[in-house]
Amino acid sequence: MVSLPNEAQFPYENLDRLVRVKMRPRGMSTFYQISDFVYDIAKGTNPISMDIAIALDPTEPKNIGLFTGASSPDHYPNGENDGPLGTIVLANALRQLGHDITIYIDPQLRPIIHALMEYYGQTYSIITLKIDSPEKNLEAASGLDVAIAVEKAGSNPNGHLHSITGTTRDGTRAKVDEIFNQVQKQGGITISCADGHNEIGFGKVYDAVAAAAPWTTGCKCECGKGVMSNTSVDHLYVTGISNWGAYAVVAALALFNTDPTLLHTENAERDIEQLALDYDVRDGFLGAAGLTMDGVPLEANLSMLNMMRNLVEISLQEYVRSF
Repeated sequence: MVSLPNEAQFPYENLDRLVRVKMRPRGMSTFYQISDFVYDIAKGTNPISMDIAIALDPTEPKNIGLFTGASSPDHYPNGENDGPLGTIVLANALRQLGHDITIYIDPQLRPIIHALMEYYGQTYSIITLKIDSPEKNLEAASGLDVAIAVEKAGSNPNGHLHSITGTTRDGTRAKVDEIFNQVQKQGGITISCADGHNEIGFGKVYDAVAAAAPWTTGCKCECGKGVMSNTSVDHLYVTGISNWGAYAVVAALALFNTDPTLLHTENAERDIEQLALDYDVRDGFLGAAGLTMDGVPLEANLSMLNMMRNLVEISLQEYVRSF
């Protein structure tokens, strides 16, 4: 039986629908066909963004770790812009709500993260992850109440990292799977803002996705276990672009806390996308520096932000039609 969202759920339901819009050219769209399917099987009674906002209720301030970093020596040696931009925007909103924030990054992202902090006038504790030492990373992340990934690859059942197209990414970025597993085991909260099945969190839906789309368990290397990550999270938030997922979490926090001042702005988005370009932090989809994010031009990203803002501001209004 189909159940309709109630009035409290309605804005979050629409927010989640909005940020699942996918813009991919022919030849690449196949990899993203499963996102709506994943959303439906990953959600509980509430829209996913609503459950995330509830989990991050500021009445109980939490020690939150934000994890990001995707790089390829040949195509985006300084990292890609999908990930760090969403991470800093989400960090700012969570700090404004009173949470304690630490940002965990791959070494290649140090310049852009420090530039983003300078832009916003914020200073966060930054932990640079070890590419070759998951054990040291696990130690550095001890004591977290919440772990949130924004565009962060997860390991497949054989412990290997891949790009969405099946290319190996071992040795290019830090593995954080055991950190997320540890936070879960200790009763904490784990969240992933992801746009592809190679990213951390897909263990939550691994069997269902593998059955519906068996190509998700294939890859181009010899590991034999494919692209899909088998690391689970409590809240798997799959959206069209991972940064959109982070921005949508901020919008959900604005709804939940009735505080539109948390929202990311159009002017800030223009500036931080330009900042990424200045630091040669590239579009990970195109492998080139530019004012695009996963192939989507700046104008479309700004439109997405404006629609999120309008959705939040209108949803928070009280109005009874008199005619």
